[in-house]
Amino acid sequence: MPENAKVLEINKNESPNLCYYSLASSINLEYFYQFCPSVCEGVDVDNNADLRVDIKKLRENVEAMLQ
Repeated sequence: MPENAKVLEINKNESPNLCYYSLASSINLEYFYQFCPSVCEGVDVDNNADLRVDIKKLRENVEAMLQ
């Protein structure tokens, strides 16, 4: 992975899972995250949820990553 690579985690609207942050941090990669609501709110689907991604917010996050 390139030294200047960055990580963007897209996750359900819940408390953050620090696993990917810890992995990125361990190899000195910048880490970003975006919380998104599950398409099937109220259904316990753990890490298999379909997410509704706010495209405007995603664009803002990607632009921040490119700076």
